[in-house]
Amino acid sequence: MAMSREFLASVLLCGMVSMVWGGLYPANSNVVNLNSKNFANKVMTTNEVWLVEFYAPWCGHCKQLAPQWEQAASKLKGLVNVGALNCDEEENKPLAGYYGIQGFPTIKVFAGDFVENPHQKGAPFKKPTDYQGPRSAKDIVGYALNQLKYYGTFTKSATVDEFLAGEGAKVILFTDKNRPSSLYRAASGKFNGRLSFTQVNTAEKSVMKRFGVESAPHLLVIDEEGGQHVYGGELAGEPLAAFLEQYAAPRKFGEPGTGETAAPPPPPARTPEVVQLDSQEDFDKQCGDGICAIALLNPEDEAREDQLAILDAVSQEYYKHMHIAWIDGLKFNKFCQEFGKGQDFPDMVITNSKRRVFTPFTGAFTVESMTAFISKVINGKRRSASTGKTFPKLE
Repeated sequence: MAMSREFLASVLLCGMVSMVWGGLYPANSNVVNLNSKNFANKVMTTNEVWLVEFYAPWCGHCKQLAPQWEQAASKLKGLVNVGALNCDEEENKPLAGYYGIQGFPTIKVFAGDFVENPHQKGAPFKKPTDYQGPRSAKDIVGYALNQLKYYGTFTKSATVDEFLAGEGAKVILFTDKNRPSSLYRAASGKFNGRLSFTQVNTAEKSVMKRFGVESAPHLLVIDEEGGQHVYGGELAGEPLAAFLEQYAAPRKFGEPGTGETAAPPPPPARTPEVVQLDSQEDFDKQCGDGICAIALLNPEDEAREDQLAILDAVSQEYYKHMHIAWIDGLKFNKFCQEFGKGQDFPDMVITNSKRRVFTPFTGAFTVESMTAFISKVINGKRRSASTGKTFPKLE
């Protein structure tokens, strides 16, 4: 009895899942295992810095990176969050598609600052950047620490009363350093909006005397009633965070990872529908959020319906990774030429307008050839070319 293509695919997928115990990082790892359910709540809800690896457990380059990623996570513990998202898990594929993951591993940096949320007004949102540096633990750690921003002020004797007049509990660090340490910057990001932070240089003798400080470093919290609480623990991220949590205001967006936040999930999962792009507006709507496979067709070709049927079959297999669309290659021939394509239709190009790169298709316009090509692109086995500073317009 013949088995459907969908049934065979599901059998193969189940076999793959049984061979993969759950990813590259165990539950007790310092690397946080992210997924579609906890991603927004963990990554988006505070001004903490996150480094996120998008990977597939079968990927050779991912396996090579894993020990370095583990080391980086251990060294950054309590300072910068290091996470990983298994893109081979079915539930995570829409999230990988949303962020335009074209090959494995891809490392994205979610810095501390929020930007306007395009999906839910008023909810926290961060726009990531790609990490393009060396993939050794040392280089990753150095880069990550440079992403830490200080969410606080610098207080002198003339401004101390102004700082103390503010609302909520306050954190004061007395130090002989001019630049906030990585630890203090990390704490200010983690508790931004819940505690007010300031740094006082030991040259400000009158301020030190006012608070009875005789040596540095010296950290204290002034609670909402004016009581002073000196921190005497280890100068490390986790114990300091536990100390500060006692005096911090409630979280605005709930506890990260519990589902109590207002942070939105990514946009709805893509559908297998193959759409025609007939304007730049169409392109922005369908392909502006990441990877898109665009077929270049001649609408007058008698085989056009067969070509669309091929695209439908390709889309059924890869729509969770990218949008599948088509354009009139004759009408938008200038657009085609920007990708090294002429008038030899049908043809295809895979684009990533966010990263301003593209991969021209090579092969026969068949389901087998196109799916094999897309698979190589997704797995990083096909090099992409740059479009330069601007991405071509569909006009």
